[in-house]
Amino acid sequence: MIGLVLFKVIVFVWASKAKATYVNQYIPGKTLVIEYGQPRTATTLQYTIAKHMALLKNHELGIQTPSFGFKSRIHFTDLKVNNIWKTHRLEFSSLVNQTNISVLLLTTTHLFGAAYIQLMEEVEQDPTSVVDDYAKLFNLSFVQTELTRTYIRFWDLLRLCCGTQQSISHRLYLHGCPPLRPWFSVRSPHCEIYNLTAVEEIAYFAENAFGDRPFVNPFTIEDHRGDERIGSCAKVEKKIIDGIDFNGRRFNNDCPGLVKKWASREYHDYICRYGYEKNTTDCTLSNPNVKN
Repeated sequence: MIGLVLFKVIVFVWASKAKATYVNQYIPGKTLVIEYGQPRTATTLQYTIAKHMALLKNHELGIQTPSFGFKSRIHFTDLKVNNIWKTHRLEFSSLVNQTNISVLLLTTTHLFGAAYIQLMEEVEQDPTSVVDDYAKLFNLSFVQTELTRTYIRFWDLLRLCCGTQQSISHRLYLHGCPPLRPWFSVRSPHCEIYNLTAVEEIAYFAENAFGDRPFVNPFTIEDHRGDERIGSCAKVEKKIIDGIDFNGRRFNNDCPGLVKKWASREYHDYICRYGYEKNTTDCTLSNPNVKN
């Protein structure tokens, strides 16, 4: 959930696995925007787009850079002008009662009246596909929209290929394990073909086209000691090669074990493809983890 600007109206933006999407209005200035989604519906993408658009709009209006970050719990006093927060907990009742704000949307499963519904199936295919919809909501110019599209494109590459929470495919590659999927698989991020330092530089340009704010790589932050600057992807890659895995855990040279933990649905095919499964009869059976 994200609060952009506080005034007298709340507009909801919803992340969903639903089958319908629409944009029925643009969000005016001096509005509290609450973006909400259940887990695994690309709410981090929501937050990232909102943060980036706020940076662009603030420059346009001559306003200082907004404050943003993660809070474990949001109180209504945190929702101030020029603040953007991501949280997993927001008390709607206290927000409405103490600020006398009229809520435009009931928290129903159908979300009647939502300004926009972000579809997970669209985001999975291409995260930049929703940028035009958000541009309508925030009334962005063509240049602002294209800068946002560029930033999200390379932000998604960093999400998949950078930091200790990167994709299991690239972590296996860096550990020297057999690949999770065949090289021609469209599901593979193919991180190894990218110059990630160059990707960081492009993301920096897209985020700072109208200013000179230090680039912060959101996927490699380590205690805010400066490790998150351009070049930090390469630093994390070296750590993974040296034996670090997800969130700093040690890798014990068990490639199948890593796949079983982080890609369990592909574990059966993996151990059969590379000879880890000694019972060849089991490998002639269909993958028991995949429903026909």
